[in-house]
Amino acid sequence: MLNVDDVLGKLKSLKEFPDVVILHRGIDQETGRSSGLERIALIREAFPDKKLLIAVAGGIVPETAREALDRGADILIVGRYITQSKDIEHSVRDFLELTPSMREDVDLYRVHVE
Repeated sequence: MLNVDDVLGKLKSLKEFPDVVILHRGIDQETGRSSGLERIALIREAFPDKKLLIAVAGGIVPETAREALDRGADILIVGRYITQSKDIEHSVRDFLELTPSMREDVDLYRVHVE
């Protein structure tokens, strides 16, 4: 949902409801104070009977990640905070510390494709 002003209208207009909705802010929008994360609750309220995952992307740092999780996000898509970090391990651990279950055993969340 990059640059979609009316997220609810767009979702209601779809012939098939998605399994995952990605709320993404473009890099040019990240400098504004409005995080766009309030749309998570709007989607949950508008579609209470739908089983869907909500992902967030665009300017995700530990602070916005915590806010997104508190608002009900299921998936965090993190880019520059990790890929442009001078200490990648520390940056990854910043996110792993956000949830108790991820602190316990991160290997549970890996996708094994053997």
